[in-house]
Amino acid sequence: MAGAAATRDSAEAYEQSPMPVGLFDVHGRCVRANAAYAEAVGVEIEELGGRPSTEAIHEEGRAAATAALERMAAGGQSTVRARRLPLL
Repeated sequence: MAGAAATRDSAEAYEQSPMPVGLFDVHGRCVRANAAYAEAVGVEIEELGGRPSTEAIHEEGRAAATAALERMAAGGQSTVRARRLPLL
């Protein structure tokens, strides 16, 4: 049961975190996000599911993020980080 409690605590910390956190699949689609992320990008949390992460990246960084996502989908990169605050 300790493992289940740790998982529950982790999920609660994720949901209540003041830091925007979004999880995306290898194609850059939103799988899960916390309320802080939804607020940062200016949409309701229910609207995020399946949306491309590139929608939330400033125009100037979109091409680089798209290229990084393509490398990740091809297996050549494991993470993508955006340097600008998301804008929708």
